[in-house]
Amino acid sequence: MGRLKVLVYDFVYIFINYFVAGIPCWSIRKMLYKLFGMKIGKGSRINMKCFVIEPWNVKIGENSIINEVCLIDGRGGDL
Repeated sequence: MGRLKVLVYDFVYIFINYFVAGIPCWSIRKMLYKLFGMKIGKGSRINMKCFVIEPWNVKIGENSIINEVCLIDGRGGDL
């Protein structure tokens, strides 16, 4: 990986997991997760303090709830 790519990857990792995950309003968290490429279905929620790796590869269906302090890992790709 190039240096710039590693820097951007690290920035996203830190911003998502240490800033976004602590925002108390779920609709703001959802908006920011979508901004970083997560596909989140209608009626779904991701509760606080969830740890996300490679959000651009994560797809969450409609009416799903991810509980607090969970790991969401997008490194596996499509299943």
